[in-house]
Amino acid sequence: MVNRTAPAETSTPDAWVWIGRNGVQVQVPASWGYEAGDTCQQGVTTEPKVALGPDRTAVVLTACTRGAAGPSADQGPRVEFLGPRDDLPGAWATQPKTMVGDYGVLVSWGAAYAADHPDITQVAARILSSVTSFGAGPDNSPDHNGCPLRPQQQLGALADIASSDHVSICQYRAEPDGLSLWSSRQLEGKSAKDFAKQLNRMGTQPLPHAEGCEESDLAMRVMLHVTSPSGPRVFRVNYTGCQDDAGLVTSQGSRGMSAAVCRQIFTGPTAPGDMSSVMAARCGLPVAPAQPTTR
Repeated sequence: MVNRTAPAETSTPDAWVWIGRNGVQVQVPASWGYEAGDTCQQGVTTEPKVALGPDRTAVVLTACTRGAAGPSADQGPRVEFLGPRDDLPGAWATQPKTMVGDYGVLVSWGAAYAADHPDITQVAARILSSVTSFGAGPDNSPDHNGCPLRPQQQLGALADIASSDHVSICQYRAEPDGLSLWSSRQLEGKSAKDFAKQLNRMGTQPLPHAEGCEESDLAMRVMLHVTSPSGPRVFRVNYTGCQDDAGLVTSQGSRGMSAAVCRQIFTGPTAPGDMSSVMAARCGLPVAPAQPTTR
């Protein structure tokens, strides 16, 4: 997985936000960072993080360089999503977690971090007490951020969204049973209005047809749910491929992408990892070294 990073959104110290994934949602401190990609390859960090790499399972944790010994002494608090129910190895089995059906959330931290931050136990308890499920049943109900478990297919037009006061940014990834919510966040108030205005005036900015465009083999996409006076509008963002419809897609066709809109989308938990090289260049994000491609 190519791991690109984008700047995180600013927040007040006591603010909390929701994030949904694979039918499980959890509330975390808004000041915590996000970590995309393979956690095992990135090493230990002392900063609080929400891990958005592969779901943690017994197989993943045992194969990881951290092994079965549990978190290192100086590891900062980490929120990790657990995959289908499995027994966690060694010391990981004693780490605080909450399961909802076959999926859940694990919170871990090191002993040295706890000595310097004695309130971490209460913070972890609040995180785990917030864990709930969503999307069960045929109604595909959304999470707290307004993101359905499965992507909505009916797209809308950009007209009439400039006064929007709520935007849901929903990132999906291919799972064995189809595309499933991978991360979610919402914009409200002025942030939502500013973003909707940027969308409204983006016009058409097609991405160039660059030779050797490097694309990801992962099926990922972002869906934008934007309120409007005439009802909610849904737009799709194709960002991993090099096809003609890369970028923002509405009911009126592909609009490409602007750097300003892209930077608003790919921040916080909405990771830009696995973005195609053409899209990354348009967004002003690092372009990965060239890889073999069939295109």
